[in-house]
Amino acid sequence: MEDFERQLQEALRRKYAPPYLESRILAVAAAESAAPRTSLFGGMRLRWAAALGAVVLTFGGIAWERDRQQTIAREQADRAAGHAAKERLQLALKITSVKLQQIHRDVVDNND
Repeated sequence: MEDFERQLQEALRRKYAPPYLESRILAVAAAESAAPRTSLFGGMRLRWAAALGAVVLTFGGIAWERDRQQTIAREQADRAAGHAAKERLQLALKITSVKLQQIHRDVVDNND
């Protein structure tokens, strides 16, 4: 166990950076900032990607709005058809009621 503790203390002991480390880091940072950036979405590619995204969103919005309008029109047509069916049913029930009342009167008049 003493060997393990010794290794642990050695691993956790403070170690100072070598004196040349700072200059190396600064040199690498300066070289990276001076080099031209060539990334996948650099410059014009980013603009084209943004423009394409805007076009896709625009056409998607137009398609969504058209679908929403068609759904509203279908719902209005269904509602109108339902209202017309209700009116026809009410008329049929009214006619049936009148006919049943006439038949009832005829039956009552014949029994007297």
